[in-house]
Amino acid sequence: MPSILTATTLRHLHICERRVWLDFHGDPTRQDALSDFVMQQFAGGIEHEQTVRRAMVGDVTPIEAATWGESLQITQELMREGVAGIAGAAFEREISPGIFARGSIDWLRRINQPSRFGRWAYEPIEIKQRAKLQDADKIQLDFYLWFLNDAQDAEVNGWFWLGRDDEGRARNVIEHEYDEARLFGVIQRAITLMNPTPSPLPLQREGLGERFIPPIYLGSHCKNCHWYSVCMSDAEATRDFAIIPGLQRETWEQMRTDGIRTVDDVAARDTRELQRFKGIGKQRAQEIRTHAQALIDNRPMHRQPLPEIARQPGVMLDIETRLDNGVPWCFGFMDMAGKLHVAVVAARFSPIENKPHSQPLPLQGEGRRGGVDFPSYELPDGQRITIIPDSDAGWRLVAATGGNQPVYVWSSYEMDVLRKTGPPDAVATLEKRLHDLHKTFKQTVTIPIRGTSIKKVGPYLGYHWPQGVSALTAWADYQAWLLDNDREALARACAYQRADVEALDVVWKWLNESSL
Repeated sequence: MPSILTATTLRHLHICERRVWLDFHGDPTRQDALSDFVMQQFAGGIEHEQTVRRAMVGDVTPIEAATWGESLQITQELMREGVAGIAGAAFEREISPGIFARGSIDWLRRINQPSRFGRWAYEPIEIKQRAKLQDADKIQLDFYLWFLNDAQDAEVNGWFWLGRDDEGRARNVIEHEYDEARLFGVIQRAITLMNPTPSPLPLQREGLGERFIPPIYLGSHCKNCHWYSVCMSDAEATRDFAIIPGLQRETWEQMRTDGIRTVDDVAARDTRELQRFKGIGKQRAQEIRTHAQALIDNRPMHRQPLPEIARQPGVMLDIETRLDNGVPWCFGFMDMAGKLHVAVVAARFSPIENKPHSQPLPLQGEGRRGGVDFPSYELPDGQRITIIPDSDAGWRLVAATGGNQPVYVWSSYEMDVLRKTGPPDAVATLEKRLHDLHKTFKQTVTIPIRGTSIKKVGPYLGYHWPQGVSALTAWADYQAWLLDNDREALARACAYQRADVEALDVVWKWLNESSL
């Protein structure tokens, strides 16, 4: 089977050589499922492209074909006909024995310029959600222009349409000029990684049998890569120092150049030696060395005493926010007695019919403060939740819980959402009480894992979430309940919310018990 190089290959190469190598040589059965974030971004990108195209162009001729070969043929036919615009135009070129380049372009626009097709030619337009160009975007459009210039025997420029205004039109239109040297340099690097045989290309690599693969660098981009588990497993098996979190790429490169390969190598350097590397100060050097030692000993390393405020019993809080506007749709909180509460927003709900979309609940100014209890709702799993009319009511329920004791959250996210969406009275009360336990955790202790998200710290301490649930699935389940009264779906969403709160409580208790 031939190897296929695409614009996505080149975009990935701009971020991570190892990902490209694994895409062509790795075991596909070991790939991770696509993350919720990637799926969300993919769906959002398609919707954005369609919206902008409709607003600025109207109808274009789409490529509708069952196979790639048919797409290539239809593209050529439409270009010869001279249609005004083509969506999803397909191109292919052989660039090396057994390696083919393929491209599918968002939109081709006909322009008045002679080409092999007649008095017209086509220029490519790339539609992006983001407001600013990335270097990978330029390489992608270079790639498409390389196809077009060959296919129509005419040199054209391309265009980026960035962002979107209230009318659906692109906020920023940027003309792009083809840079052949830039493109061919990236293509050559890709071919080298796609090839099964070693290459003399001047890139640092590690030997693995008779093959050569790029070394492991773990950065923020890795969490959404389908090879993340493979790279983590390989790094842990070899005690690669890449598993130490927070290493900037330039720092990592300098450390490798200096001969560091494993966490043992890092622990063997004193903090003054580590400070020689770019981006590492005195405090960061101590953090890196402590994390290396925790990984070597496979045990937590306490860095400083737990602050007194984090020793106080308090309320555990986690929220889920809407994907469309960031407003909370669910509040999960554990009171001082250890009872867990879940409150779900449903502006229209009938306590008599026991389902949403029937009649309005009391307004946000009413409810408990006005002597009217919000409806209690029993889920199929036996759990009871509270139905509230809006997020203001949720913030007020939390504010009224626990007196003046701390309200523990994991990260500053809840504080940001509170300030943006909370009613003034709840903001005034909760601003003084919210405590970022995640920040305290990082300052207090280092554990022998990579990352400090609650989804990683919880399992390390023995707490596990229900299988197959996430923030994205919870949002989808909530929508299913609102639209179709799917009570099983809501039960899944609320189980996920409860798990987040329970995990927070587990971490708080562990911090207090382990610091004694």
